[in-house]
Amino acid sequence: MIQFIHVYKAYSPAHYVLQDLCLQIDPGEFVFLIGPSGVGKTTFFKLIYREELPNKGEILVAGFNLKVLPASKLPYLRQKIGIVFQDFKLLPELNVYENIALGLQILGYPVAYIKQKTCELSEKLDLERKLNSKVGTLSTGEKQRVVIARALAHQPPILLADEPTSNLDARRSLVVIDLFRELNSQGSVVIFATHNRDLTNLVPKARIMELREGAIQERK
Repeated sequence: MIQFIHVYKAYSPAHYVLQDLCLQIDPGEFVFLIGPSGVGKTTFFKLIYREELPNKGEILVAGFNLKVLPASKLPYLRQKIGIVFQDFKLLPELNVYENIALGLQILGYPVAYIKQKTCELSEKLDLERKLNSKVGTLSTGEKQRVVIARALAHQPPILLADEPTSNLDARRSLVVIDLFRELNSQGSVVIFATHNRDLTNLVPKARIMELREGAIQERK
């Protein structure tokens, strides 16, 4: 499903954020990517959905070789990925319902299904009273829940969640993790990036990868 083959990523010649990464993540795995802020977790995600390219090495994602993937094929890759962005990337001109439903609309789902799925996720994430609100009027925690709902809506084969519970209280964090576990139980890969090591205890079967000084170490 996801394979890194001797991947290097640097933003300056003297500083490699990621060095010689070799790893494989198979369908149905739940992975915690842990490490402090600034260590390279977001960069790792950007390489997977090909917002950035590595300086060296190859990355294979869902049958695509990202090194040779033409720009015209990028939408097909990204249809397979749900992303919980740390900086949200919501569309301010749209309301909550429209932000959540947008991906489903682009993928051509029936109107009835879009309404059902959007309302279902909104209820689970305590957003049902905010569906008609513009996202600019929301609190930070509410925006984060909208991003989570949007990422889950099309039940992607790969979910990349970048610090998805950082602005949520304990109760809502548990709800989010339960939603991620439900998606994972259906065979999707979930990669949950966090600096909070305690969250790994909530998914006992999860694989734990720690990013440190450009390298990934497996933890038990």
